[in-house]
Amino acid sequence: MKMTKKLVFVMVTLLLVLSMVVIGCDVFGKADVGGTKHSTTLTVDASGTKPENTIDTKYRRAFKKISKTEDVGFITTKITVDTADVTGASVVGYMFDIHTKDKKMSFNLIGWKPFDGSNKFYIERYENVDLAKLRKDDAGNPLDTDESSLGDYKSFVGDVGSMTLGNEQVPNDWKDLPIGVVETTAAKASLTISIKQEPEGTYAVYFGAGDNAKKIATYEGAVKSKDNSDPEWDKYCVGGIGVYANCIKGAKVVAKYDTEKNTFKDKTIVGPAFNMIEE
Repeated sequence: MKMTKKLVFVMVTLLLVLSMVVIGCDVFGKADVGGTKHSTTLTVDASGTKPENTIDTKYRRAFKKISKTEDVGFITTKITVDTADVTGASVVGYMFDIHTKDKKMSFNLIGWKPFDGSNKFYIERYENVDLAKLRKDDAGNPLDTDESSLGDYKSFVGDVGSMTLGNEQVPNDWKDLPIGVVETTAAKASLTISIKQEPEGTYAVYFGAGDNAKKIATYEGAVKSKDNSDPEWDKYCVGGIGVYANCIKGAKVVAKYDTEKNTFKDKTIVGPAFNMIEE
């Protein structure tokens, strides 16, 4: 049976709509991830209210890469969480400079603890983590563990504002967020994270929006852009972007990530912004 032009148009339109959903690799750990790359909702549930949400370990972690490629150099994302009825130790996170090679993954992880009012954070560097281990631990559980971290890492150290990657893992690497960078209401908290480059080839991490934005840390990117359409891009480091949560047993975390489509205001800046390379 031949399809009418109208039916073909409807099917093509549907395919275009489906293509706008979150693009990237599969979910690591047990989580629901929905929305688009510019408006992503991550839900990690260890509340135990349903059998599938019950865990025997201390933590349920999950993450997903939301960038289609690993070629992002600039991005600004606002993370919003519902702070009502959530246990304080749970963490919401953001990943940048993700690189996958030879079945291993390296990335920088920003963790934020918004649920107990302390507004503490950390930045850690994980290198060459086995993808099989990230998908399932030794007991066959996807990132449901008693371990306090995803594995061995290096901590970002120094004063907030000039933090850089250290050479070792710091057991308690939590830092206080600068005053004013977190937006709060009676039941919600939001933190805007911007990944910039100052100068080209050096990531600069900012927390806060607009005039409240404050520089937190810098990191020398190891992988440079190879976009041959614009040689200026070759100066910039690039990587993938991901969303992350660490939910403690008995709790549920819902985090929404809203990413700006115009990643930077200064139109004279040339570089691999999230929306410029992904669409």
